[in-house]
Amino acid sequence: MAESLILPVSQPFITSWSNHSHILSVIARNSDSRDWILSNYIQLELIKELNGNRLLLNYSFVKAPEDDCPWLNVARTSRKAVEDGGGVVAFLKQRIQDGQYIYLFLDTFYLSAYPFYAIESSPHDPMIIGFNDSSRVFYLADFHLVAGGINKYGTFEIPYEQLEQSFYNLHPDQDYLRGIELFSYRTNALYGLNMSLIQLSLSDYLNAEFTQAKELNWLSTPVKAYGVAVYDHLLAELERMKEANAEPDFRLIHVFNDHKILMQHRLHHLKEKGIISAELACSYDQIAKDSNALRQKALKFGVTRARERIAEAADLVKLIRSSENRVLQSVIDELRLTELQPHT
Repeated sequence: MAESLILPVSQPFITSWSNHSHILSVIARNSDSRDWILSNYIQLELIKELNGNRLLLNYSFVKAPEDDCPWLNVARTSRKAVEDGGGVVAFLKQRIQDGQYIYLFLDTFYLSAYPFYAIESSPHDPMIIGFNDSSRVFYLADFHLVAGGINKYGTFEIPYEQLEQSFYNLHPDQDYLRGIELFSYRTNALYGLNMSLIQLSLSDYLNAEFTQAKELNWLSTPVKAYGVAVYDHLLAELERMKEANAEPDFRLIHVFNDHKILMQHRLHHLKEKGIISAELACSYDQIAKDSNALRQKALKFGVTRARERIAEAADLVKLIRSSENRVLQSVIDELRLTELQPHT
């Protein structure tokens, strides 16, 4: 067995949530994966987070996104099988030697790179990508504390002993995966831009619905709203933030902004392929710019607590909603016209 090994990952295209970031960081080595990313990640849903405490934004998939991704093979095993098979350190090292990325939940109370280290029990879902026996560390990919106290997605080291503690002390109710997932990179996958899925998802987004039949999976929680209907919750959340002692949940803004970045890339990708006009693709650029301004105002409010930032942010949300409805409806109309044109 090698004394050290790190499986290849790249900085993901977006970092809305850990599970999506992990998938994108593994498949980024294949430029063709862009077609799968841009065919998906269109519909937004407002759901209860896994612990049931808050509402959050996520992307709608028919099944768990790792199972949908053509460049991943996904195997699953139980935590008991790990314990019975020589312990978590030996298990993780062997899986990495086999070329498998390990996705699981750990209790970050025991992990020094996380915000809740030695403060309170808090589950999180890193992907383990490597190990080093000389320094006795595992290499993880996840959101973690970096210089300046910022919580950012990237790779970092965790000592073997800390990982053991975080694995064995995770409460069963916090193991949302109900076990461990093992990702293997699939080299021979093929996936072209799925225009029927893009058109359906854009239509569902504007109609605030999800018309595909979902499969139950570990991410399944009650959905409160789809598509453009999530704007109402975002506005209500901004209004709530005006209250004294209200704790802002900036995750909503981050996912919202990532969604606009993806949409901008998607429309320019369609333009490059000659599917929609350059004018239509470029008309979304201002929406992406306004979305980034919204994110900046929310972050400034988090520092200054200046209530005028909230009013400005709410005005931007309303502007983005109006502009996005108009532009995406034009995209759908143009895609339908393209379908009707005779082929030569």
